[in-house]
Amino acid sequence: MKAIIVLTSVLLASTLAPGHENYVGYSGAPNGNGACASACHGSSGGTITVNGFPTNYAAGQAYTITVAHDGGSSIENFNASVRVGSGLTNAGTIAAGANTAAYTVGGETNGVHFSSAGKESGTFTWTAPSPAVGTVKLYLAGHQGSSAGGKNTELVLIALGAGIAEGNRGKVRSAEFRLEQSVVTDHLVMRIDNPRAPARVRIIDRNGRVLAKLAVAAGSNQTVAWPLLDSRNRRLSAGTYYAVFDASGARTMAKFTVVAR
Repeated sequence: MKAIIVLTSVLLASTLAPGHENYVGYSGAPNGNGACASACHGSSGGTITVNGFPTNYAAGQAYTITVAHDGGSSIENFNASVRVGSGLTNAGTIAAGANTAAYTVGGETNGVHFSSAGKESGTFTWTAPSPAVGTVKLYLAGHQGSSAGGKNTELVLIALGAGIAEGNRGKVRSAEFRLEQSVVTDHLVMRIDNPRAPARVRIIDRNGRVLAKLAVAAGSNQTVAWPLLDSRNRRLSAGTYYAVFDASGARTMAKFTVVAR
């Protein structure tokens, strides 16, 4: 039996990374503490930016990553980590830089955040793994302004190693996720087989910004037809995007391209 779900709009989660400097492990990476904390409630639509993370990395190369904002309040804090693919293994190493400190916590053993809360910007160094390990992902979640009404940002940035490309099909422990087509005009059709627990799909752009979140219920095989509308009900422009499927603590990702009508 298959259930067909047509989704017309999705709201970005309103609770993301903690602002307090002592909260760590909330980058949104697999097996971490998620991307939220009870001490940090706010609204979506933050303006945190990340510069310096490569689209394609060279094995053993050191990259200086800058975390800043292009509007709104200063950044209370952020958490970030880099993983191999969508798994649990750290990709390369992170070292602190200006206004930042590295941290180690269960589930996130090489993370970075501001050394104290309320900064305009900061830097850290990511040294790519050697030898290369294929696709790696930088996970970052941050919070601006007061915990009650400040803005949240959640990013997933992708860097490819030698010979690795994204596909349109993947398995996690509790489900199989695939795209019916990788080039779309009006709807992105996603098939989720045997989701034994509630899951979600996030739509992200090439810069790693989360544009929409889709909830997937546990139960029968499902076909989800998503009409290419972001969390503000705006149609995606032509370009390349990624659908990130999260289920039971594991992730897989599929790339798709939107073409003009």
